[in-house]
Amino acid sequence: MTGPPLEPGTASRGEQRLRAVVPFLKRAGNEIESVLQGDSMGATIPNGSLVRIRCGEPGACKVGDIVAIPAGGVLVIHRLVARAARGRAADYVMTRGDGRWLVDPPVPVSDILGVVSAVCFDGEWRTPVAAKASVPRGILTGVPLLLFRGALAVSVSLAVGLGQVSNALWLFQQRGRVRLHRWRSR
Repeated sequence: MTGPPLEPGTASRGEQRLRAVVPFLKRAGNEIESVLQGDSMGATIPNGSLVRIRCGEPGACKVGDIVAIPAGGVLVIHRLVARAARGRAADYVMTRGDGRWLVDPPVPVSDILGVVSAVCFDGEWRTPVAAKASVPRGILTGVPLLLFRGALAVSVSLAVGLGQVSNALWLFQQRGRVRLHRWRSR
């Protein structure tokens, strides 16, 4: 059963369903399990890993936590890398996948579903570890983070726009990598 057609410019059915269930999950304060799909968390949480998410209390999240945020009908699981401290942006956070260089667009703290409390490796639940970055990677990821934090201090919409451009560049780079891989395999 697919339901009635969506109006142009409205959220997808998956996004509508997720938006409907998130408030109940936050109120319950329970833990849920989900399968991570994608490589944005790199080796910290490999593609296909089972994760346990402790729902509720988004205000208790701190920089370094791996958080789950509903976006576009899916749960995005990324590390919280910055939290605005003052001004209009005080209620916003920035996240980044451990396997990515650029940060995601800022989101309100209230959008956080919960913190990833455990990851299942080889049938055993373990606490997620902090990302270890080499010095060059630390510099290359730190510069954009400073840029985003500065943009967020000026204007939330500026930082969101920068984040959208950052995501578009990442997707373009990923497509290029796939094309190059296909070309090499011939």
